[in-house]
Amino acid sequence: MRMARSTNLITLGGLALGCAFAGTSAGQISDPYVVIEVATSSGRTGSLTISKNDPFVANGTDGGLVYAGFFPQVITDQFGDPIATVRSIFAPSTAENVETVGVIDAKAAIVTELVAGDEDTTFTITSAFVETTQPIANAIVQGDGLYTVGDEGGGGVTVTGPNGPGALNEFFVNGTVDTGTLVGSLNNLTGPFNTNNLTDSFADTLPDTALGFTVNSFQFRSTFTLSANDQATSNFDFNVVPAPASVGLLALGGMVAARRRR
Repeated sequence: MRMARSTNLITLGGLALGCAFAGTSAGQISDPYVVIEVATSSGRTGSLTISKNDPFVANGTDGGLVYAGFFPQVITDQFGDPIATVRSIFAPSTAENVETVGVIDAKAAIVTELVAGDEDTTFTITSAFVETTQPIANAIVQGDGLYTVGDEGGGGVTVTGPNGPGALNEFFVNGTVDTGTLVGSLNNLTGPFNTNNLTDSFADTLPDTALGFTVNSFQFRSTFTLSANDQATSNFDFNVVPAPASVGLLALGGMVAARRRR
């Protein structure tokens, strides 16, 4: 039986977005909290880094961390010239979900609204590095992704991989995106996506993927190229949960312990 995901729906700019809050120790989540790197088709580069000390990073409703900054904020290149705009970021990350007592699971999610500058622009979004409060044995990975794009520049909008079709959204465990094991990607969001509509959406779900080993940490990365002067809202979240059999054993252990106390 598939485990229910601890995912709630919120609305940002009229778009339903998946996100979650869960209990965690803030010490289990890395700094920086979110990094957005930008590169234009002519080689201009810039970035935006969100630190855990940012005033928009706060405790979530169940004790996790969440960043909910609304601006716009312009990203400039190495010469100080604007190359992209970040209109908003919503990023909850959790290291331990207390929805089910005794069951450890974890999540990282990022929702961003981005606008390309006057060139085709590649965005690379990297989540916080999450170290689980306890190892998650017999781990299962779950994931969801959604792009909603807007043709603000005229002439249609295109979203694609940085070098043509490729893995746009990748999930790594037991290490960072540079050192961890790649265990999942949203294969139906590889692009290219083209539309002449004012807005359009593209979505995918990562089927529950049994890893067969214990997970201690994870991080995800999303990379896509957006056509010049156009807008994209990206919404991605990944969960690590124990296999249902592991949950059953944990529940049984809790019952035995309770009987012993009585």
